[in-house]
Amino acid sequence: MGQGACDGRLKILHHSGTKGLPVKWIVPPVLLLLPFVGCLSAAPIAQSNDFLPKDKAVEVKDYNLYLALGSSSTAGAGASAESLQYVQLLHNNLGNDYTDITLDNRGLGGRRLMQMPSDLIAISTSDTALVTILPFTDYVYTQTEQFEEHARALLDELARYDVTVLWGRLFVSEALICGVGEGPGGCYSQEDHDMLKAKGDVIKGMQDDYDFLVIAPIEDMNVPHPEWNGNDGHPNDEGHAYLAQKFIDAMVATNILKQDDD
Repeated sequence: MGQGACDGRLKILHHSGTKGLPVKWIVPPVLLLLPFVGCLSAAPIAQSNDFLPKDKAVEVKDYNLYLALGSSSTAGAGASAESLQYVQLLHNNLGNDYTDITLDNRGLGGRRLMQMPSDLIAISTSDTALVTILPFTDYVYTQTEQFEEHARALLDELARYDVTVLWGRLFVSEALICGVGEGPGGCYSQEDHDMLKAKGDVIKGMQDDYDFLVIAPIEDMNVPHPEWNGNDGHPNDEGHAYLAQKFIDAMVATNILKQDDD
């Protein structure tokens, strides 16, 4: 999703088989699958190791704090109103099950994983916190080895507190790799597919070390639906709704949020 001028959109979109993009695309991707709807649903989600390793469950707690970590998409860039930002949409949904949960949004344009440990000042030792992490800047710019180092350092710091962490894992569809298939926005390079997969595999591999870590898979939608970007490259209202829904899906699948039986 959009990250502001210093964050960088994933330069993975290739038009008509030609490498490289106009400068305006150098901001992290808008990831959309569904049109915006005013009420996000906690529909039943099939149990899958997309969220947790098989035969593993996350401890659901009585959360009093929702802490959002990320860059400008997390800060709310691109949404037409604060109420339509993905973090606010998530907080509203969490309030249905956790009536006393407060929000601390530490999103900041260009924010990187190596800077996020300082954001944990928002958590006190008396808090039970639900934390979302959406590090688009690092998906674009940080080398995989550094990504792993910085991610582990952040999780080590989070392990000092009473937390459950949902990590947004960015990926692209193999069906939209150049030479395999394409969408209205073009296609992805094999190199960029592999880069994102390597970083996603790093996070999935850490679930054995951090029992509070849940994965929220988020597919990049620049190629299938490029129109779901704002003119400035940030997610529009539909983009923020999609991001919120992907985190909700992970929360429902792991029983952090109750399923909607209606």
